[in-house]
Amino acid sequence: MKSDSGAALYFAVKLDSRLREAFAMARPADKKYLDAPEFLQTFELGGDKWVGKVVAPGPSTVEAEDIQRNVSSILHRVAPQIRILPTMVKILVVQPTVAPEVIGVEDDIEDAADAGPYIADA
Repeated sequence: MKSDSGAALYFAVKLDSRLREAFAMARPADKKYLDAPEFLQTFELGGDKWVGKVVAPGPSTVEAEDIQRNVSSILHRVAPQIRILPTMVKILVVQPTVAPEVIGVEDDIEDAADAGPYIADA
């Protein structure tokens, strides 16, 4: 088995018609969370469109769960009428040609809770 240090992880959910419709109806202030490397990005993988967050390889299980919750909460902010559970967020491997902007994962778990562009309650 080989390790690919150039690959990134993509925590994402598949875009279906309900999500596309919800994104189209999103408030302009919330649309900034879509297609922004620090929040969520949309990619086409294997013929399907996915929306999620790209991170550097090697997050701990605690960090992976935190990233899943973060993706879920951002999607809830943009599309509150659609329930996306953290367990619905898939972890995919993407190559740099697909994911040019890779957000680094914090090494220190305690700092990881404070790191990242999390949405504060407005």
